[in-house]
Amino acid sequence: MKGEELFCKYTTVRLKFSVEKERRGSLMKRRFAGSLLVFFVLYGVCTGCATKIPVKVTKPAEINMASTRKIALLDFPYVPKHETITAEDLFKLALKKLFKSALGGMKTIQEEVEEYVVERFILTLVQTNYFHVVGTQEIREELERASRSDVDAVRIGKAVGAQAIIHGEIYLMKAWDDETVEMEDREDSITNQNVKVAVTWVTRRAEIGLKYYVVNTETGIIIANRSFESSSESREEKENTHYLPDPLEMYKGIIDSFMSQVARQLAPYRVQEARRLMKDKNPQMKAADRYVKGGIYDSALDIYLDVWKSSKNVAAGYNAAILYEVTGDLDAGITLMKQVVDAHPERRIMKEYNRMLNAKQEQERLLKQLS
Repeated sequence: MKGEELFCKYTTVRLKFSVEKERRGSLMKRRFAGSLLVFFVLYGVCTGCATKIPVKVTKPAEINMASTRKIALLDFPYVPKHETITAEDLFKLALKKLFKSALGGMKTIQEEVEEYVVERFILTLVQTNYFHVVGTQEIREELERASRSDVDAVRIGKAVGAQAIIHGEIYLMKAWDDETVEMEDREDSITNQNVKVAVTWVTRRAEIGLKYYVVNTETGIIIANRSFESSSESREEKENTHYLPDPLEMYKGIIDSFMSQVARQLAPYRVQEARRLMKDKNPQMKAADRYVKGGIYDSALDIYLDVWKSSKNVAAGYNAAILYEVTGDLDAGITLMKQVVDAHPERRIMKEYNRMLNAKQEQERLLKQLS
């Protein structure tokens, strides 16, 4: 960061040329072109030195789960992609898996993956601090107290007090090895010379695809569904294949990579963003900038507003609108940014105005989800 500050302090570059008209004319041209390049690089760096304000923003979930804070998790059975199955039949299959898992015994890799998906969903939802999650064991115990016949989402919801059930399917689970032979340069142990040798490589690949459904337990209707699909691979020489990861571990790694997206789809989340202010040579603006860097936003806002009202300085109006947002008054920020757009319809200002309008819509969605 010190280097960037030095660049920002020296925004002009003195270009010195040694002029020898006859003997070094071409050399002078090359030096001139190179010096101009340095100048524009430094100029580009300096124009990017506007003050940035870090902000933490809470974003709404993709799916509105406002009235659904207690969720029951059912199993995710493996159903190969080529097999067609309705959501209703998938739900029944999840229930069968629920009671079968209580029997114990040796597990296949398929069953290990099915259980891992449920475990990761439970952990992910709990860590959002937005949901209370009912696991498969609690559901099983509640259903065993009652008759297990003719069980549906509504009955499960009533039994465990959940407003929604999440269940799903693993529709893709595949792992395989590929062998390739490549000619590579290797050092001969006797001559110490590079020689071409045939090297056999083994590439292990794994693929996972899963889909989940959110079912309202009051109506039994699916209110949302999302799917994920990804792959992973690892490569070793054939003689070192024992270093290749186990397919189960590869499956788990792929499933783990889905979870951050699951969390953002179902629960509000926090992100780190930055608001960049406009630069201006006005002495008052420089004073305001010092306040911003010191975190004294109210004092900076007062200065920006005074400059905007007295001179309609575009940077002052723009910065004041941003500070309104940063200090918690998004509506005032939108109103002022609209005035700046009307007075100075520049692309950057219009872009920021649209961003603030989108932020307002997200804020309204968030309030509904947090109510």
